[in-house]
Amino acid sequence: MVFGLLDRDAETTPGLTAPGITLSFGGGGGLGALAPDVGPFGGGPGLETGVLSLELTRGFAPFVDWAEVHLQPPPGADPLPQLGEAGSLGVSLGDRSVTFPCTLDSLEHHSDGSVRLGLGNGARLLAQARVSTAYADTATGDIIAALCAEAGVDTTAGGGPSLPRYFADGGVSVLDHIARLAASMGRLARFSDQGRLELIDDASAGEEIPVAAGDAILSSRLTERRPAGAIRVTGAGANEWHWLRKDASPNQASGGAAPPLRDSTAPWLRSADAIESFAQARGRASGRDSAPGEMLLAAYPDAQPGVILALSGTARDGPWRILSSTVCINSRSGFSNHVTLARADADAGALGLLGGLL
Repeated sequence: MVFGLLDRDAETTPGLTAPGITLSFGGGGGLGALAPDVGPFGGGPGLETGVLSLELTRGFAPFVDWAEVHLQPPPGADPLPQLGEAGSLGVSLGDRSVTFPCTLDSLEHHSDGSVRLGLGNGARLLAQARVSTAYADTATGDIIAALCAEAGVDTTAGGGPSLPRYFADGGVSVLDHIARLAASMGRLARFSDQGRLELIDDASAGEEIPVAAGDAILSSRLTERRPAGAIRVTGAGANEWHWLRKDASPNQASGGAAPPLRDSTAPWLRSADAIESFAQARGRASGRDSAPGEMLLAAYPDAQPGVILALSGTARDGPWRILSSTVCINSRSGFSNHVTLARADADAGALGLLGGLL
């Protein structure tokens, strides 16, 4: 049985094939050891042979990644995993694939014998964690790594500019703190295919996928907006101070010409360079908000957050960075990947400075 949508698109899209799903938990051999066929198509003895539908959603912090798999366990299939058990979910289409290291967060039994698995990763742990911890003269990336360690989450973050002080209060989640700290470095935080939190430069080119009009694009919406307005970022004070002496006036950085002017404070930043860098990062965030887009793809499961889609033949050609991705597979509509986008070229970062990101 082959999904009808894929049958139709396969006639016009080279290399488009039926999607494959792999699902494993515990010590079950890993993704490469399991059959690559979607449930209704048959396959090996793994749970993935009974998959009825699947949805996998990923984004940048503070977004929480998640997946949901609805399946009918076939006779002789692997036993159902236990809550909290670690595993991996994989989706492939031709020679492109995505992997989602996960743990089983919920297990829902239906009267027809089917089950629905709720899967999550370290983003859920960070979103649930609350801490009250102060840091002094610590690199931004090292603070992020320490916050991840509080929640038992692996990360590759480290280094970066040193902050004179930062207080992670329990009023917001650890994931919110990480998103804020990453933005102050001009970075975006996401979970990799290896299950680790990583930071990517929000101005870097990154991995690129060329996509032409008619190349598995089911629908698209690419928008242009006026900038949100100017912003003035105020830090905590000057570089040098003495405990007996009152701080000098705080450093400020502002940008954007369009009204209204909005004030934003960054009390964890003190030096003029750090505040200016933060203002530039907020400017790039404004560029992303001023040029949003959405696209529904009938291919490219590897079109994940951080990847650049190089669009051609559309109304707004050029590089677009993926901010979130929702991969869906079911017997009614086949494979689709709904992505949200933002312009990724240099012009997008010069549209003004945004006051509402943090």
